[in-house]
Amino acid sequence: PIQARNFLTQYFPSSTISNVKIENEVMKDKKKYEVRLNNGTEIEFDTNGNWKEIDMKNQRIPDGIIPQAVRSHVQTTYPAQYVRKIEKDRKGTKVKLNNDLELKYNNRGRFMKIDD
Repeated sequence: PIQARNFLTQYFPSSTISNVKIENEVMKDKKKYEVRLNNGTEIEFDTNGNWKEIDMKNQRIPDGIIPQAVRSHVQTTYPAQYVRKIEKDRKGTKVKLNNDLELKYNNRGRFMKIDD
């Protein structure tokens, strides 16, 4: 989808796509796109091209992708850490820091809990 392409151009301009996997979602008339970049980053997009999950392995997720409230909480509470993985769904956002700590936030970006 064009929205996914624009997202990749905006946040990963120096990376190239090495692989794209397209899957039909079960019981729905929708597709899921799994994109792997040449730097190892994996990004999952929904049928409309909205990102659902980004895993940058051991690299920092660009700040512009992370919701402001989540970014502020991480910077304040864990100043020596950074977000390397982020997932969003209808319930909220989950991030994984470079120290492997997983944090869950609601839809408004309010911290809920540390996920085990």
